[in-house]
Amino acid sequence: MKLFVTALVASLLALPALAADPFTVAKVPVDARADSAIQAQTRAIGNGQITAARLLLDRLTLESERSARGLPPMTIEVVGPLIRGLSIDNERRSATRYLGDVSISFNPSAVQTLLRSSGLTMVTSQARERLALPIGVGLDGSLATDLLSGRYAHALTPIKVPSEEDMAFLYEEPSNARLQELATRYGVNQVLIIRPQGGGNLQATDLSLDTGARRSLNASGGMAGLVARMEADWKADAAVPSDSAQTSAVTVLYGSMDEWQGLQQAINNSAQVRDARLDALSKDGALMSLSYGSLDRLAAEMAQKGVRVIDDPRLGLVIRR
Repeated sequence: MKLFVTALVASLLALPALAADPFTVAKVPVDARADSAIQAQTRAIGNGQITAARLLLDRLTLESERSARGLPPMTIEVVGPLIRGLSIDNERRSATRYLGDVSISFNPSAVQTLLRSSGLTMVTSQARERLALPIGVGLDGSLATDLLSGRYAHALTPIKVPSEEDMAFLYEEPSNARLQELATRYGVNQVLIIRPQGGGNLQATDLSLDTGARRSLNASGGMAGLVARMEADWKADAAVPSDSAQTSAVTVLYGSMDEWQGLQQAINNSAQVRDARLDALSKDGALMSLSYGSLDRLAAEMAQKGVRVIDDPRLGLVIRR
């Protein structure tokens, strides 16, 4: 068992207020017709539950395993027991039609049981938030509307969105100073500069302001396609391989207790870390025993969270900001 555990509080009536809970699928559009308003609503929400479950399983599983083994069948009978909360926005209805945006929160243990029974690896570790900066888009355009919906806040690569006012002033790519200003204001160290190319194609630069790491991305299918691409890359780095874990003594260095708590969270939420034990603690450092799947993968995952994993000649394996 890992050293630090985050409690999940379930609600049967409404979604819990979790800003980036990867078990929540937000703002799934639904639209159904039937002989009555009640029948249309029931059909629409049922379809939305199944769609949300498919999106969730795509998010939490590896494409290679899905291709080889397939996903469990998605029916109301299968999906219903997985759901722990539901909310609806933008409801519109007539005598025979129902439309809305359905957000559904799923029970982590139930989802894990379903995936385990199908022989699928579940990846829930999230990268740190990226501030999305779409360049030269109108607020009434599809990309801005999609981003402002908030549906990508729950991705494994969570997306934070600037205010409409800040978004409206992104006429051209920001200077380095402007990027740092925006990142500081929104409390992030990573930005995603997005340039629409037409036809739903996007070109993006994923930039870590604290480490200087930069990569270019191209995706089709709009923001959903871009996030799916980033999630696939993230899962390829974060998924724990099937070989035996290795255990090492690790020194964790920090300058304050707040920084120590942030490093604790990064370690505890790592998909690579299978077990973490605190052996000693001081005002500026801790000694831990970590069991993890792969050192390279651990370092890559931590780097996405602004944390460095260093092989120090004096201290050995070190984790620090």
